[in-house]
Amino acid sequence: MRWVTASAVGVAAVLKASSTLFYALKIVGGAYLAYLGVRAWLASREKPGDLLDGMKAAPAGSILCQGLISAGTNPKLGVFFVTFLPQFVDPHQRLLPQLLLLGSVFALIGWAWMNVYGLLIARIREFITAPRVRQWMDRMTGTVLIGLGVRLAFDRG
Repeated sequence: MRWVTASAVGVAAVLKASSTLFYALKIVGGAYLAYLGVRAWLASREKPGDLLDGMKAAPAGSILCQGLISAGTNPKLGVFFVTFLPQFVDPHQRLLPQLLLLGSVFALIGWAWMNVYGLLIARIREFITAPRVRQWMDRMTGTVLIGLGVRLAFDRG
């Protein structure tokens, strides 16, 4: 809801009005994506072991807390909410209820998708946790993130 509030107070308008600020945000976002890509490549170079060795299930409250912190600090969600969501708001109606409704719909869709995704991953867990598959996935993910980061940082459009 932090990003919905940012949309409501006009962060999108500030970014739209200041091309310098918007460009700076793009550079920072691109650098962050490239950083994540480099980390994925470095992880792929480590000797793969059994991913699930010594792992035990985390408490549900801990998982929920981690998810909320991750979503609340995710810059991609911020960009989505301050750039995409406001275009669906009627300026002649009360702003906050509209943004809360749109944010709730977004959250419901995300919740449904994550449930489907979780069920799929549970079914293919043995395959995706194999050391060679993990190494390949880390390298592909790293390459894509670096490419997206470079493109975002240098795209003037």
